[in-house]
Amino acid sequence: MSEAEGSIGCLPYPPGTVLAFETAPFCRYSPSPTGRWAAIKIIAHRKGDAPPDHAVTVIAVLDHVSAMRPSLDALATVGVMKKPAQIHDPRGETVSAYVALYQDEKAAPDLHVLGTLPVSAAEGAFETDGYSPVHALSFLIEFAWRSVHDADALVAEQARLRADAEARVGARARQRRERLRGVTMQILLRETVLVAWEDRAEFISPEFLRLIRRRFRNLLREIQALGPKPRKGDVRLALRLFVEWVNGANAACPDTPIETMEREEPHELLEEVAWAAGQKGLVVEFDDWREW
Repeated sequence: MSEAEGSIGCLPYPPGTVLAFETAPFCRYSPSPTGRWAAIKIIAHRKGDAPPDHAVTVIAVLDHVSAMRPSLDALATVGVMKKPAQIHDPRGETVSAYVALYQDEKAAPDLHVLGTLPVSAAEGAFETDGYSPVHALSFLIEFAWRSVHDADALVAEQARLRADAEARVGARARQRRERLRGVTMQILLRETVLVAWEDRAEFISPEFLRLIRRRFRNLLREIQALGPKPRKGDVRLALRLFVEWVNGANAACPDTPIETMEREEPHELLEEVAWAAGQKGLVVEFDDWREW
């Protein structure tokens, strides 16, 4: 590896550097503190292809978890930890834990430099199992270690997390059904829509948000002018013209702001308009019109 290749990455340590840190609980249902120390070894630095344009640091997770900060000598002959190939299958197939780390907004663990060990030919020929943000390093190691040493409790904690998620989804679905049953054009006209987009200014410009809000209010007034029981064809036309306008406005922006995270919010608005107009059957047609 050239000096230039070794100089890029998200962790500022040269290949061969061994670092240790105290692990954090796997989830809110895990015992805290864990009372465990883990260790990693820097293998290489490079540019990553996913996520795009990130500088990544490839690490080997060392197969050594202890109750105290390890010494470099204790790690000199330690191999690479195995971890479950699937995050939700702790008892399934395992792979060697070579991971490409990238930096994100969240804090990294408090890493302690123990020293340097040579990077072997086998380590240099690594195949990374995937990409992970630096802040998730503890999560990855806790999952890998506990899948072998504390699997029953780990599975139980994951089951509780899934139950929580299902409960949130169920509550959201109930709230959504209640909202649709009671929504009216008057309610929609009183509300400020797409409020969540205000916190995504790096993706959605204030100007784009103002435009789409203005066009949406025009849509509401247009359908309201059709009377208390508008015909399906008239509502379909108004909705389709709005969607086609959004298609064009989105495509005209350099970064097409309506992507995966944003696409469902305007879809929900369209759904509410269809229900408020008494034409909820039109909802199934939206995906044929939209390009976002």
